[in-house]
Amino acid sequence: MNKIPHPPHLIHNIFLSILLIGLSVLTIFSCGEESLTGSQEMQPPSQSRNAIATTELEDSFFSDLQTNVEKDPQQNHQNFVEMLSAVENMEREDIEGFTDEQLLEFGKPILDVTENTIELPQKLLHAIDEQISALNLNMRELNKAQLESIKRHYGTAIKNNTDERPGIRKLKVKYIRRMLLSYYDSVHTDTLTVKAVVSPPTTMCQSLFNQIGNSVYLYPGDNLSTANFVCPPSSLFYLTSGTYYNQSIQNPGNGSLWAGQGANTKLNGNGNAQSAFYGDIKNVSIQYFTIENYTENGIYSGNTFEINDIYIAHMNFNNIAPNKDGESNGGVNLYKCQDVQVSDTHFEDVASAILLTHCDGPLKAIDNEALNPGRNFFQCNDCEGAGIRVNGNSLEHTTGYGNTVLEDWINIYASEGTDGDYIQVNDNRARVLLNNGQATKVSNTGCMIILGDLGGKFQEAKNNIGVNPGNCGIGVAGGSDFRVFNNQMFSEQIMGISNVGIYGYAVPASTPCSFPPNTFQNNKASFICGQDTNGTDCGLGLNNWAWAPEDSTKNNYCGVDIGQIRDPSRVHKDLSLNADIWNQW
Repeated sequence: MNKIPHPPHLIHNIFLSILLIGLSVLTIFSCGEESLTGSQEMQPPSQSRNAIATTELEDSFFSDLQTNVEKDPQQNHQNFVEMLSAVENMEREDIEGFTDEQLLEFGKPILDVTENTIELPQKLLHAIDEQISALNLNMRELNKAQLESIKRHYGTAIKNNTDERPGIRKLKVKYIRRMLLSYYDSVHTDTLTVKAVVSPPTTMCQSLFNQIGNSVYLYPGDNLSTANFVCPPSSLFYLTSGTYYNQSIQNPGNGSLWAGQGANTKLNGNGNAQSAFYGDIKNVSIQYFTIENYTENGIYSGNTFEINDIYIAHMNFNNIAPNKDGESNGGVNLYKCQDVQVSDTHFEDVASAILLTHCDGPLKAIDNEALNPGRNFFQCNDCEGAGIRVNGNSLEHTTGYGNTVLEDWINIYASEGTDGDYIQVNDNRARVLLNNGQATKVSNTGCMIILGDLGGKFQEAKNNIGVNPGNCGIGVAGGSDFRVFNNQMFSEQIMGISNVGIYGYAVPASTPCSFPPNTFQNNKASFICGQDTNGTDCGLGLNNWAWAPEDSTKNNYCGVDIGQIRDPSRVHKDLSLNADIWNQW
């Protein structure tokens, strides 16, 4: 499996250098009476907070900008929305009659959401748009080659417009008045019957952010919630390199695309914000940046919405929900969803990685990597339909994370595929790295893969590799119509944890189940038991490579007994297996 690529996205390094040079020589002119800062236009950043390094061009422009970590973009956005709500209940003459001082006070939320933000000249924006539009790309699913094309075309736009320098956004009182009047008019048109929850006009997006056509170019310091609120729902939001602190985007616009420049583009919750994206998420693409240090989830939508068509790719999720147990929190946590894909993404130190509840296919977790993914890397709870895939993922657990204990790496709980399209859990690998033979924060009941689990149907697990995965390798725990083929499960003795390589049994025993002998085929296992159960099948140190009840006619109506599952053609006891099978993947 290839490592997760993190190519730079959308803006060539030369663009950053030119931005840096441009700002280092930028002269902020003093101005007259029409300003938002009292008697002058918005001032340049203070040297203490936003010092511009003119001798270190190799540093990122936005690192030099040093976005204020203490800034509260969510409160600023809330104040902004409340200001617009107040506008809706005013008379137009009230806005026209504001003095400059009154307008400064009333319009302060606009100042706050645009404080020290970057403005690109219109000529440069047009040049960039022309270059990128010429590529005619599907921006929703960008690959590495397309990103390289974007970089080259971006570079061309910059080279052809070296006289166009970026600056600190400067808003005058007349611009504030114009924006508020425009918003007032949009709310009070003759055709409008409901005044509440009205999207602001596009001109406000153009006034507050670097918008050209359908694209909005965002920079550290920009208020992402406000951009999402005032810009058209189907906008393409480019997150340029740097760190965006304390940002939470509620109800990302239907059809919106959020794309960064790679791992160095970061949404950092700073241990304060709950989720990076949350609420009503439909027809949204999120790709090529990092989400880190959020207290509840990375991307979250609860059961009050019908979530569909979400594409998440080339992302990083780090340090998500450290104080949670992982049952209801994680990197991607979606309820009542359909048509979701998470691919080529890295999860590290998260309460859980991907949690999908009451969701319908297609649902895909493909070619991801995880290090300490918490309680579960993937769980489908009551999912159904065609196109459900958990394939090609590489998963590791070392010390564990936060308050979580690793339970099942991949859990397909009470979920059903279709007769013609089984739920696939194929070509994955998972391992626990031991410390002196011990596992940290690993459950004594969990497996690498659990199928069925209280009655699922039409599920398969093929070509998976487990190395010291926990209590068991693969468990088929109730339900019917399973295929468990060509898997390799190995564990050395882990005291109090390791138990069985592959098993078939309904838990609890009242769960309906049917496992015909062909459920298990061509599997290999060597699993040294570390649990003392006072039984004949799993005493300390015994190799418990496969297990089912002794007599299918008396103890297990699932239809497979221990003699059948231990048939070498179904689960072969292979003493040559060791931790090196990890490298066969």
